[in-house]
Amino acid sequence: MGWPIPPPESWTADDVDRIPDLPKHTELLDGSLVFVSPQTRFHQTWDEPGDVFLTVEVVAGDTRDRDREVKPRKYAAAGVAHFWRVEQDGDKGLPVVYVYELDPATKAYALTRIFHDRLELTAPFEIDIDLTVIDRRPGS
Repeated sequence: MGWPIPPPESWTADDVDRIPDLPKHTELLDGSLVFVSPQTRFHQTWDEPGDVFLTVEVVAGDTRDRDREVKPRKYAAAGVAHFWRVEQDGDKGLPVVYVYELDPATKAYALTRIFHDRLELTAPFEIDIDLTVIDRRPGS
């Protein structure tokens, strides 16, 4: 299969339905085709946006811009009240958790806290995780 050539005005959902032989895990994101690797069954679970209370995005190197900018904007527009972004600390290799809360007036996320060693919150629910004990070995 050759790569599909996008129309000048970007792809639409109707276009994607008509493209033959697209890889099984192709996504349409802001008018662009995104070819993603297969995910586990757990990762493919679908919920209505209004039913989602918290979204956690683990930033990967090849999806960094989408994970940091595009996806949070879409989650906020869908009304997801809480968003956490997890990245790896460059110095220690430990997780860093950025916690955001939706401002209902602007429909945009506001950063509320950044957690480096311990994720300890009471909202949106009570949680206490020691981030320094998370296994950092490849494949873990």
